[in-house]
Amino acid sequence: VVIMMTEIDTQEKESGGGAIVDNPATIRTILALRNVIYSNGWASDTFNSALRVVAHLDQGCKFFNSMDIIAPDGRQCLYGQDMSLAVNTLLFYCAGKPGLSRVIIGLLNFEGQAFRCRPSWQ
Repeated sequence: VVIMMTEIDTQEKESGGGAIVDNPATIRTILALRNVIYSNGWASDTFNSALRVVAHLDQGCKFFNSMDIIAPDGRQCLYGQDMSLAVNTLLFYCAGKPGLSRVIIGLLNFEGQAFRCRPSWQ
C-alpha cells in the first residue's frame, strides 16, 4: 500500500486551516488504514504477511513512530519515506544535466524496462 497525500498536505499548510502538525492528511490516512486493519480482525485472522505500507512524506514527521502498524509476528509494516531531500537533489541534477530527466522517467514509469519490486522468493 502506498500513501501519497502530499498535495492535500501542502494545501492545508498553505490555507492556514489550523494545521499544527506536519503532513496532516498523511497522518489521517495512516490512522484510518490502521483502524481498518485492526478493527476488522485482520491483525489476528487474515493479516497478509507481505503487507507493507509506505507513506510518502513531504517533510519529516515527529509523530510517525507513534502510528505503528505491526504484523502478528512483530514485524514493522509501516515505512515512511521523507522525499524532500531526494526530490530536491534530483531536481537540481536534472536542471544541470540535460537529458537526465528523460533517463529517470524512463526508469520509473513502468513502461518497458523499469525498477520493480518482487518478493525475494520469486
